[in-house]
Amino acid sequence: MNNKVLIIFTMDVELPTTSIGKVSGPKSYKEGEISAGNYVKAISEYGYSPTFFIHPELAQVQGSYFRKLKANGACLGLHLHSTKFSKKKYSCEMGGLSENEQRNILRMAIDMFQKHLGFKPEIFRPGAFSANDNTFKVLSELGFKGGSVSIPGRIWSKRHCVWSGSILYPHLASANFRQLNGDIPFVEIPLSVDYTQGLQLNHQGYWYYHDLRPGQKYIKKGASEKSYVPLDDYKLILRNIVNQLIADDPPLKTIVVDTHNDLEFLDMSKDSAQQLHTILECIKSELEKHGLSPVNATLDSAIQEFLKEIFL
Repeated sequence: MNNKVLIIFTMDVELPTTSIGKVSGPKSYKEGEISAGNYVKAISEYGYSPTFFIHPELAQVQGSYFRKLKANGACLGLHLHSTKFSKKKYSCEMGGLSENEQRNILRMAIDMFQKHLGFKPEIFRPGAFSANDNTFKVLSELGFKGGSVSIPGRIWSKRHCVWSGSILYPHLASANFRQLNGDIPFVEIPLSVDYTQGLQLNHQGYWYYHDLRPGQKYIKKGASEKSYVPLDDYKLILRNIVNQLIADDPPLKTIVVDTHNDLEFLDMSKDSAQQLHTILECIKSELEKHGLSPVNATLDSAIQEFLKEIFL
């Protein structure tokens, strides 16, 4: 059994709510920049490097900031909500678009990203993890080498996101069916989830497995938000994910964490900071008691590692 586990801390860098209305995101560009910077500070103390999936307008507004982060070891990829994109907005997320619609909006987003960051993005994550059976084929055709497109188990039809039964670990994507292994040159690295606790039903009406995202507030359907008590024990989720890795023994072991740039990561009075700190504190000890070693990785380095593993 390979004893290396690649630890990948990602962030979806969202537009501020002031620019797009009442949706998720920071209150301002400055607040989003502070959140991203604090995330870097928090994880770097433990030796980890960030992967940022950036909405293309932010490349335009904050390009110099993210170029500096890239120069210091951050990985930068493209993030896109088709419901938010300034050049072409749709009424649905990516998974609700046709092949040609996805191709066209992605080309516009790539152009904006490349113009302001100075390079063409090679990794991708869609807003809401929304995708359909055309998505991986289109991404590969447009030059993406890989991404973190899937969130295994989530069923959120309203957002055109259905990942029931999808693969839990890094794999080559399929050009014809998003939930199975394929042979196109696109390496999919899913978000890590804890399937041992079973599917949960969110108050918004979608199904999911617990994961390690700091700041999440998954309220059971029918529960009062006023009486909300955090349901996710991050130590337990991490322990279960590690036990899954041992039992399943995939060719490349990864733990992928995601978050957003509207959260606090240094102020320990905030849930999101406490949750991130718990993950950071426990990863090494949880792995080492099983003889596993945590390895700092970004999504692009993990893609290269996966290709080496399967093609050697």
